[in-house]
Amino acid sequence: MYKAVTLAVLALAVTLPCSATKKKTPYEFDGRVGTVVFLNDSMYPVSLYLTHPDTGAGYPGDDYAFTADGGSSTTLTLNGAQLNLGSDWGVRLGSSPVKGLGAVSKWDSARNRFTVTVRDFFKESH
Repeated sequence: MYKAVTLAVLALAVTLPCSATKKKTPYEFDGRVGTVVFLNDSMYPVSLYLTHPDTGAGYPGDDYAFTADGGSSTTLTLNGAQLNLGSDWGVRLGSSPVKGLGAVSKWDSARNRFTVTVRDFFKESH
Protein backbone atom coordinates (compact mmCIF):
# COMPACT_ATOMS: atom_id res chain seq x y z
CA MET A 1 0.00 0.00 0.00
CA TYR A 2 2.79 2.44 0.93
CA LYS A 3 4.55 1.80 -2.42
CA ALA A 4 1.35 2.37 -4.38
CA VAL A 5 0.63 5.69 -2.63
CA THR A 6 4.24 6.85 -3.06
CA LEU A 7 4.19 5.99 -6.77
CA ALA A 8 0.85 7.77 -7.21
CA VAL A 9 2.21 10.91 -5.50
CA LEU A 10 5.36 10.81 -7.64
CA ALA A 11 3.30 10.39 -10.81
CA LEU A 12 1.11 13.34 -9.81
CA ALA A 13 4.15 15.49 -9.02
CA VAL A 14 5.63 14.74 -12.43
CA THR A 15 2.33 15.35 -14.24
CA LEU A 16 1.41 18.69 -12.62
CA PRO A 17 4.35 20.76 -13.87
CA CYS A 18 3.82 19.52 -17.42
CA SER A 19 0.14 20.44 -17.47
CA ALA A 20 0.85 23.77 -15.75
CA THR A 21 3.17 24.83 -18.59
CA LYS A 22 0.81 23.81 -21.39
CA LYS A 23 0.29 26.67 -23.84
CA LYS A 24 -3.03 28.48 -23.57
CA THR A 25 -2.96 29.98 -27.08
CA PRO A 26 -2.75 27.91 -30.26
CA TYR A 27 0.04 29.88 -31.90
CA GLU A 28 3.34 28.12 -32.43
CA PHE A 29 6.64 29.80 -31.63
CA ASP A 30 8.86 29.74 -34.72
CA GLY A 31 12.00 31.30 -33.19
CA ARG A 32 11.27 34.92 -34.11
CA VAL A 33 11.50 37.46 -31.28
CA GLY A 34 11.53 41.20 -31.75
CA THR A 35 10.01 44.59 -31.19
CA VAL A 36 6.51 45.31 -32.42
CA VAL A 37 5.52 48.31 -34.51
CA PHE A 38 1.79 48.97 -34.77
CA LEU A 39 1.04 50.87 -37.98
CA ASN A 40 -2.53 52.10 -38.00
CA ASP A 41 -3.22 52.42 -41.71
CA SER A 42 -6.90 53.26 -41.09
CA MET A 43 -8.48 56.68 -40.62
CA TYR A 44 -9.61 56.02 -37.04
CA PRO A 45 -7.92 55.37 -33.68
CA VAL A 46 -7.42 51.64 -33.12
CA SER A 47 -6.45 49.77 -29.97
CA LEU A 48 -4.20 46.72 -30.00
CA TYR A 49 -4.32 44.19 -27.15
CA LEU A 50 -1.75 41.47 -26.37
CA THR A 51 -2.40 37.94 -25.18
CA HIS A 52 0.33 36.04 -23.33
CA PRO A 53 1.02 32.70 -25.07
CA ASP A 54 1.48 30.67 -21.87
CA THR A 55 -1.51 31.94 -19.89
CA GLY A 56 -3.95 33.14 -22.55
CA ALA A 57 -4.48 36.25 -20.41
CA GLY A 58 -4.26 39.82 -21.61
CA TYR A 59 -0.85 41.39 -21.15
CA PRO A 60 -0.08 43.31 -19.02
CA GLY A 61 -3.80 43.18 -18.20
CA ASP A 62 -6.98 42.23 -20.03
CA ASP A 63 -8.03 45.85 -20.51
CA TYR A 64 -4.59 47.30 -21.34
CA ALA A 65 -4.58 48.76 -24.85
CA PHE A 66 -1.81 50.07 -27.07
CA THR A 67 -3.58 52.77 -29.10
CA ALA A 68 -2.56 54.45 -32.34
CA ASP A 69 -4.41 57.32 -33.98
CA GLY A 70 -5.49 56.95 -37.60
CA GLY A 71 -2.55 57.16 -39.98
CA SER A 72 0.08 56.85 -37.26
CA SER A 73 2.49 54.23 -36.00
CA THR A 74 3.90 53.35 -32.61
CA THR A 75 6.47 50.93 -31.27
CA LEU A 76 4.95 48.99 -28.37
CA THR A 77 6.50 49.97 -25.06
CA LEU A 78 5.66 49.26 -21.47
CA ASN A 79 6.96 51.52 -18.69
CA GLY A 80 9.28 53.19 -21.19
CA ALA A 81 10.92 49.97 -22.43
CA GLN A 82 10.32 48.45 -25.86
CA LEU A 83 8.55 45.13 -25.75
CA ASN A 84 10.27 42.16 -27.37
CA LEU A 85 7.71 39.50 -28.16
CA GLY A 86 7.78 36.07 -29.73
CA SER A 87 5.80 35.12 -32.82
CA ASP A 88 3.46 33.01 -30.65
CA TRP A 89 1.94 35.97 -28.79
CA GLY A 90 -1.71 36.72 -29.51
CA VAL A 91 -2.86 40.12 -30.77
CA ARG A 92 -6.33 41.57 -31.06
CA LEU A 93 -7.49 44.82 -32.66
CA GLY A 94 -10.45 46.35 -30.86
CA SER A 95 -13.02 43.63 -30.23
CA SER A 96 -11.77 41.34 -33.02
CA PRO A 97 -10.79 37.72 -32.43
CA VAL A 98 -7.24 37.08 -31.18
CA LYS A 99 -4.75 36.08 -33.89
CA GLY A 100 -1.10 35.05 -33.76
CA LEU A 101 1.45 37.87 -33.98
CA GLY A 102 3.59 35.90 -36.42
CA ALA A 103 0.60 35.32 -38.71
CA VAL A 104 -0.69 38.90 -38.92
CA SER A 105 2.54 40.86 -39.16
CA LYS A 106 5.40 41.46 -41.53
CA TRP A 107 8.78 40.33 -40.18
CA ASP A 108 11.93 42.40 -40.70
CA SER A 109 14.79 40.00 -39.95
CA ALA A 110 17.44 42.72 -40.27
CA ARG A 111 15.85 44.70 -37.44
CA ASN A 112 14.18 41.85 -35.53
CA ARG A 113 10.86 43.65 -35.81
CA PHE A 114 7.24 42.70 -36.38
CA THR A 115 5.03 45.29 -38.08
CA VAL A 116 1.30 44.90 -37.54
CA THR A 117 -1.07 46.90 -39.74
CA VAL A 118 -4.85 47.05 -39.61
CA ARG A 119 -5.00 45.97 -43.24
CA ASP A 120 -2.73 42.93 -42.74
CA PHE A 121 -4.56 41.93 -39.55
CA PHE A 122 -7.89 41.66 -41.35
CA LYS A 123 -6.66 39.92 -44.51
CA GLU A 124 -8.63 36.72 -45.15
CA SER A 125 -5.44 34.65 -45.50
CA HIS A 126 -4.53 35.18 -41.83
